[in-house]
Amino acid sequence: MKRKLIIIGAVIVIVGAFALGYVDREQLGIWAEYVVLLGKHEVGKISAKKPVGNIEQARICRENLARIQAAKRKIAESRGTTVGAVTWEEVIAVMYPEKARRGLTPALVQELMPRCPAGGTYELGNIQDLPRCSIGSNNNTDPNDDHLIRH
Repeated sequence: MKRKLIIIGAVIVIVGAFALGYVDREQLGIWAEYVVLLGKHEVGKISAKKPVGNIEQARICRENLARIQAAKRKIAESRGTTVGAVTWEEVIAVMYPEKARRGLTPALVQELMPRCPAGGTYELGNIQDLPRCSIGSNNNTDPNDDHLIRH
């Protein structure tokens, strides 16, 4: 009887975690895999695996950073300078010229701003600086899962 109550309690906690948004399916899959590998005494395999989608998210992030950098270069060319501050309004106007012609409101700028699919935030920096994602590099040897550009 005591064992059944523990199992029921665990199920209630798990369902509650899903309902309140504390756990998502991907995270639960990672945890389940960890428990299975732990039971098989193969914990060494866990650290070698990367979360699903990490490389794809990093690729999309790098594409966004490259688009931002291309817009900053166009701004620099139009100004005739290679240094100075740049705003998101200027970058969005270059990235979406058809929308800029109709007028960019702060709400529209927020809507059109590129977003990192992994939840990072982008920092423009000055014209001479490369844009950066707050996730950046994870300091391993594989550059495919880094959220940064180098050119």
